[in-house]
Order: sequence, then structure tokens, then C-alpha cells
Amino acid sequence: MTDRLTVKNVKHSEFASHETLCFECSVYFDGIKVATAENDGRGGETFVHFDERATGAPAVIGAWEKEQPKIVTDLESNNDEDEFFSYPFTIEDAIDSLVGDFLTERELKRKLKTKLLIADDECSKGEFYTWTLKKFGQLPIEDIANIVLSGNKFKNPVVLNLLPFEEALKQWGNN
Repeated sequence: MTDRLTVKNVKHSEFASHETLCFECSVYFDGIKVATAENDGRGGETFVHFDERATGAPAVIGAWEKEQPKIVTDLESNNDEDEFFSYPFTIEDAIDSLVGDFLTERELKRKLKTKLLIADDECSKGEFYTWTLKKFGQLPIEDIANIVLSGNKFKNPVVLNLLPFEEALKQWGNN
């Protein structure tokens, strides 16, 4: 993805997210708010509403959108020309992806505040061992991690709370 397009002010409704994420957000291009986007969560597309004050933005973003490379999936292609299925980049798909990333980051930040998260070789994808931090009182996170690690048998444990956030996010998404 690119740093030119960002989303802020994300409002997400978990209960209304059925086939797609139900959300509203502000869309920024090169740091300037140019639109709002919404999806009703029922499997339809994301709608982008350009701000009246952002004159010229639809044309600039449309031209930028056409310059972007195709999105290549990990699905095998039925086409002899390509190894994997690909499709054209769209602003709507990019916004959906950015909102998904935002929600993943927010979820991890919330978990790291209340739980000790440990992954090891025995964990399945998306599975972590967790301990409630409150139970340990005011102990520093490093001490809590040492207590938990010494009292359990792990195979190559990784304590997400002790990693820089970007590394913890990779573990959160990869595990």
C-alpha cells in the first residue's frame, strides 16, 4: 500500500459487520482530508463521498489510482499468463484494507494494555497464551513476563508486550 492514502476517525460496528466490515471513516490523501467512506457491512461495496471543499481531488486520486500496480493474490490463476490471480487497484479496496489494518492495530493495543500475550511454537495461527495483567498488581511488565515464563514450559516463547509495537503487530498477524 502507499503512505499517500490514510484513514482516520474510523467508526466501526462489530454487530453490523456481516459479510464486510461496517464502518465510516475520513479519507486523507497526502495529509489532506478529501472524502468520507462508508460500508454498511452487508457485503456491498465501500462508498467514497468526496468533500465539496476538496475540488480536484476526485481527478487527482483517480489518476493516482490508475498508476497503482495490480493487487496480486495468493490464489492460483486460471490464466496461463499469470501464476497468481490479480485484479486492478481501487480506492475502495485500499480503504477497506486500511480500515482492516486500523482495527487490527486498535485490537492489539487494547489487548496489550490488559493482557500478557505469549506465542510459542505450540500455538496455532491467531492463538496466544494470555494472562490478565491486573492479577499481578503494579509489577512492571518485564517482571510479570519473567514470572509467567519461569512457571510454564514454552517452546520458543515470544512475549508480544515486550516487543516494539510494529514487531508485535507482525506476530499478531502472522501467528
